[in-house]
Amino acid sequence: MRVAFVLHLAERDGAGKAFLELLDALRGGTVAPVALVPSGGPLVAELERRGVEVVTVPYRWWAERRTPLWKRPARAVWNLLTVPLVAAVVRSRRCEAIVTNTIMVASGAVAARLLGLPHVWYVHELWGGDTGIRFDLGEALSMRLIDRLSAACLATSKTVAATLAAALQRTPVTILEQSVTLGPDTGPRSVHRPGPETLVCICVGTLHPIKRQDDAVRALGALHRRGVPARLWLVGDGEEQHVAALRRLAESEGVGEATTFFGFQEDPSPLERAADVVLSCCPFEGFGRATVEGMLAGRPVVAARGGGNDELVREGVNGLLYRGGDPADLADALARLAGDPALRARLGEEGRRSASFEFTQSRYGTRMTQILLGVTGRAETP
Repeated sequence: MRVAFVLHLAERDGAGKAFLELLDALRGGTVAPVALVPSGGPLVAELERRGVEVVTVPYRWWAERRTPLWKRPARAVWNLLTVPLVAAVVRSRRCEAIVTNTIMVASGAVAARLLGLPHVWYVHELWGGDTGIRFDLGEALSMRLIDRLSAACLATSKTVAATLAAALQRTPVTILEQSVTLGPDTGPRSVHRPGPETLVCICVGTLHPIKRQDDAVRALGALHRRGVPARLWLVGDGEEQHVAALRRLAESEGVGEATTFFGFQEDPSPLERAADVVLSCCPFEGFGRATVEGMLAGRPVVAARGGGNDELVREGVNGLLYRGGDPADLADALARLAGDPALRARLGEEGRRSASFEFTQSRYGTRMTQILLGVTGRAETP
């Protein structure tokens, strides 16, 4: 069964890694994917290496942060013009269904209606409110279109599912959590780190204001003022202006030398395993891939309350939660962990146990295949 997957980026970011996980989970099964991307990018080589055909169609997002009002109508018109291009690709590849792998793109859904094919919207993101994501056509109209243009909606977490279900009238919403696979543990640590008396905290993800790495920097400053030896590793790239702002903040907090910017890492797992604590400071994560990676690495996670973090982190069981935007509360949690290595070990081990069971590729691939067989009429959706 050939299925077209419409992506919003061709980057090796969290969304790109999640799609690669899905491809690996589907490999050798019933579903033969075709990937549509809006432009080139490093993800294309990974897709082609897996034998997936990649087609570039210049559709654009219909939801974004900080989009000026004047730009929205022009972008909506452009996206309508790209619908026939998407439809032509899908028709020529004889696809039986279209999956839009994000809420940020609508061209695939309209193309599916044009072709009379079932469409599945797989939503990984939260939107509205403090997330800053706004729809070009407004939220109410956009939700009505999602409702009418989909045979099914998938949500990557209970939080996303509840948000979707509250906005939709007719389309069923199914929770389909991602799988997460950590890079192999190659044995002795190749990463240089300070001695065991120093708490090493790591935060993995795109450096962006919405990710709130500034919470981590300010908390590190608070720890140093309390006399708690600690370091912060920031792993990820971002806009130059924001990265510079984080560097200035670290200097102003007196922790410039204790903060290391590693930039983008193809495989951050050696750093995650070498750290003592994994931080997830964004309260708007739809799922929280970096949180699960930390658990798989056997490290306790300290996460901002909200979004998918509330589902993944059980307070005092596999990690700790803090009030997002409150660096002092984060510093309190880190100070507690710094003074209790046994607690760190217990939380890390429970996180590893639960994540290893819950977020497997076999479960991910089986559920997606069942859903696609169901919407195409080949089998009943369980």
